[in-house]
Amino acid sequence: MMKNKIFSFLNIAGLALGMAVCLLLIIILKDANDYDKFHPLSKRVFRINTETLRKDGSKEMYATSPYTVGAALASNYQGIASWTMFNSGMYKSITVGNRKLDVHMQFTGNDFFKVFGFTLKEGNTGTVLSEPNTMVLSEQLADKLFPGENATGKTAEVEGVGPFKVTGVLHKFPGKTHLEFDALASFATISTLEKDSLVRQTTNDWKNYLTNYSYILLKPGINVNVAEAALAEIEKSNYKNLLTASTNAGYHFTLQSLNSITPGPLLSNNMGKAMSSARLWAFGLLAFVILLSASFNYINLTIARASGRMKEIAVRKIAGSSRRHIFFQLVFESVITCLLALVIGYLILQVIIPKFSSLSFINHAGISFKTGAFIISLFIAFAVVLGLVAGLFPATVLSQVQPLMLMQKMKNFKFFRHLGFRKTILIVQFIISLVFISLVNITYKQTGHVIDLNFGSAQANIFNIPLQGMDYKKASGEFSKIPGVEKISAVSSLMGSYSGESDRVHTDSVMDAIQVSQYFTDENYISNFNLQLVAGENFFTNDAQAEERYAIVNEKFAGQFKLGNPAEAVGKIIYTGDSLKLIVRGVIKDFLFKPVTYALEPLLIRYKPEKLQVLNIAISPVNTIQTTAQLEEAWKKLTLYYQFQGKFYSQEVEDIYSANKEMVWMIAFIGCLGITIACLGLLGITIFIVESKSKEVSIRKVLGANSFSLFRMLVKPYTYIIAIAVAVALPLSFLLANKILQGINERISLGPGIFLPGVLLVIILGLLTISSQIVKAVFFNPVKSLQTE
Repeated sequence: MMKNKIFSFLNIAGLALGMAVCLLLIIILKDANDYDKFHPLSKRVFRINTETLRKDGSKEMYATSPYTVGAALASNYQGIASWTMFNSGMYKSITVGNRKLDVHMQFTGNDFFKVFGFTLKEGNTGTVLSEPNTMVLSEQLADKLFPGENATGKTAEVEGVGPFKVTGVLHKFPGKTHLEFDALASFATISTLEKDSLVRQTTNDWKNYLTNYSYILLKPGINVNVAEAALAEIEKSNYKNLLTASTNAGYHFTLQSLNSITPGPLLSNNMGKAMSSARLWAFGLLAFVILLSASFNYINLTIARASGRMKEIAVRKIAGSSRRHIFFQLVFESVITCLLALVIGYLILQVIIPKFSSLSFINHAGISFKTGAFIISLFIAFAVVLGLVAGLFPATVLSQVQPLMLMQKMKNFKFFRHLGFRKTILIVQFIISLVFISLVNITYKQTGHVIDLNFGSAQANIFNIPLQGMDYKKASGEFSKIPGVEKISAVSSLMGSYSGESDRVHTDSVMDAIQVSQYFTDENYISNFNLQLVAGENFFTNDAQAEERYAIVNEKFAGQFKLGNPAEAVGKIIYTGDSLKLIVRGVIKDFLFKPVTYALEPLLIRYKPEKLQVLNIAISPVNTIQTTAQLEEAWKKLTLYYQFQGKFYSQEVEDIYSANKEMVWMIAFIGCLGITIACLGLLGITIFIVESKSKEVSIRKVLGANSFSLFRMLVKPYTYIIAIAVAVALPLSFLLANKILQGINERISLGPGIFLPGVLLVIILGLLTISSQIVKAVFFNPVKSLQTE
């Protein structure tokens, strides 16, 4: 290493860059696989998932399933030791005295403690959730609601539901879990809530697969395939003649092991913060590609320098060393190099962790970047394995009996016509780098494109305030007094985002019902957002529409339901949900009311003040900072319990596509590492070639060759390398870009301008890397090179 300092540095630097990404991946993998490890019977616990079969032939997997299916399986199949429901509860506020907290409350029964490994700090697991209107609190919630006192036996008021008696307190969770809750309420309460229409029908609705999670504990020795066969029988006997939702042709139920939920496939209604297995595989692939490039560097530079070690290897063999001795010496050198690279890579890791930990998908997954003794041991083991793998090929070649002859063969071996081993590796590295750079540019431009198109992005002065349960009339009345507030409207959920709801809509019979996206607004919404009415009128004012009677639809809706042209559609009758009759009062011009991953859909706008959840405040652009500050002050006067969450619509849109921006950043980071590693390898090979040709260059200069001809001679082979890399990477990047963009309805066109920046960057960096050494060789004094001949 000391004898060849430059090559040692290039090897260690390249490996360190690649290893830093892999060390990050090791931490993420370790943390992502720590979920639900504390449940003592986890190998026998399974969740019932629902596969919905659409009438158009498509399928969608849900982590939820009908309560009735779980109940039928538990009562009819003898192989189940316990069954528990985890009913998708409510985000409600709980009040105790002058303390009020927002909590996530789930409904379950006493068998919950038989299936899972949660334990009680206070209460009895056999009775805590037996009675209606009882609940168990997490230790953290109990400490907040009842600081310094026992919570058991106390009463807490659940907003909109009533008083609940606290019958138990959980110990702090022993580890990470995909189950999300602050409080567990007794499932015996559900029947009352169903009667009062406070929750969706669950206990007797075979079609409600959205609000309930079912978990079963199999008896010892029971095969999961037998349980799935019992599920198939339930499906066959209960769903054969059951009228399904309009878009669904049927349902299929499967069992998923608790150990495979997190990380696992990304299902609809998935619960938990863990990273999906697909994202882990994607990140792992990126890390592997970068590490592969760094390993190529090591192999390439080791092979390039091998001719300088022939005398050493020959002397060792003459002195009695066997092929095995030489082999293990070279492998050991590789391991030492990787361990040194590990130290540098660990330091790089500490620099990049803060940036990665701030990414939303990392935050959402709850990844912890703590590096304890176990993680450090994994790092060391990884470095040793990498050293063994990276050193295997050079050691095998150099330890042969006739190394000089074999090296000559290796040098002359052609992977492709006119391309030797070292050049082929360099080409592969530059292909990888160019693909990454192209994908960065494509993702960046696509993200900018969808933000510009997204509904609301042009609403620069719309300020949204979530009401969080507050009466919208009271809030809008208070905000309207603030100078700078020009207009106020309200909506059930933000258009342009992934939030929203849908309902079944039909015109003359239930059988032709279609699931349609719907939003509830007030009479000011259309004018506040400059939506264009092409026919009909806006809603009446609040006082003129005490009961819901009218709806406004878009042009797509009118066409899909065959209501005629917009003017003809006005006055037509439609039916929603449970046959609620609505009159079409107006038709608005089509606009993209969902993110661009969705195609333009039918839209139903309804009027129901109690459904309004977000205020849209149009404020004057003159002094927005002062106006928003006054809005926040007014909010504090309205409520002491809820934090102000106002945002400009443009910021809401930015947040919607934050994952895309993070993807751009991550791919750019990986791409920069890739091209840096490739340039390090190119630099090392260039140094070696220039050194090996130094006498030839000197003789040519003595014989009269000019600097330009020498430069052209030395740079020519590398221009071929870059040209071939570009020729291969461009179609590959085009194919990958099409694959990535194919699910996006509004996507950018893939013209030359998308790929040209990456090509220019690779050419410039490659030529600068080469030229830094070739220029030095061209202007080197030939006497100094030839005097040792």
